[in-house]
Order: sequence, then C-alpha cells, then structure tokens
Amino acid sequence: MTPERPAEGLVLRLKPRGIVRFISSAFLGVWLCGWAVGETFVLWMLLTGALSLLTGRPPEPGREPLQLGPTLVVGAFLLVWLISLFLGFGRA
Repeated sequence: MTPERPAEGLVLRLKPRGIVRFISSAFLGVWLCGWAVGETFVLWMLLTGALSLLTGRPPEPGREPLQLGPTLVVGAFLLVWLISLFLGFGRA
C-alpha cells in the first residue's frame, strides 16, 4: 500500500505484488464459475418445472408428475432468488 497526498486529500493505493495476487484471482475465477453454474441450474429447474406443469407430464422419465402447490412455492422462491441476483440485491 502506498499513500499519496493529492489535492483532494490522502489516497491509499493498493499495488498487488508477488504470488498472492494470483491466488485471489484464482479464487475469484472459481467463485464466478460456481455462480454461473448455480444460475444455470436455477434456470433449468424453472424451465423444466414450468414445462412439466403446462404439459402435465413428469419432469423426467420414470418420475411422477409435479404437484401444483409445492412446485409453485419452490418456483416462486427460485424466481425471486434469481431476480435478486440479477438486480444486485445479493451483494454483501
């Protein structure tokens, strides 16, 4: 960290050095890939559930058709979760 004193006031600049910068970059890459997998899974679940409810067929061969009540509750939760991620409400 290097302190600088421009006209606006004190500014601290972080200049990553060494191997540590690659560790944080790798962590961020893994985190973003996991996030993408999670969102893809939620989209797949929503589409599969919607098609199953509209057609009355089971979501996969060898399974029973979905029940309306639990499917709508789970679908509403996943939809709110997905929208909140896109709008940025999931930020820390």
